[in-house]
Amino acid sequence: PSPPNSVTTQDETKPPIEITQDPNAPKQPTQYTVKPGDNLTVITEKSCGKNKPWQLMVKANPQLKSRPNYIKVGEVLNPPNCEG
Repeated sequence: PSPPNSVTTQDETKPPIEITQDPNAPKQPTQYTVKPGDNLTVITEKSCGKNKPWQLMVKANPQLKSRPNYIKVGEVLNPPNCEG
């Protein structure tokens, strides 16, 4: 049994659940470096697929709110949350 005031995260009568990541699942990059010819739509499509709004990039990168039509080659951006 757990000591008083402790938090139990599983039923102690069952074995712990092991969480594994699918090795075949595509890996989401942690950052994206802007390349020549990129724009927010292109970067969003590279990250999320076609027909996703470029505003997802602005949401992931608040510094772009004041300049959504201007990104610099070499600028490092966070990838968007493709679920919106």
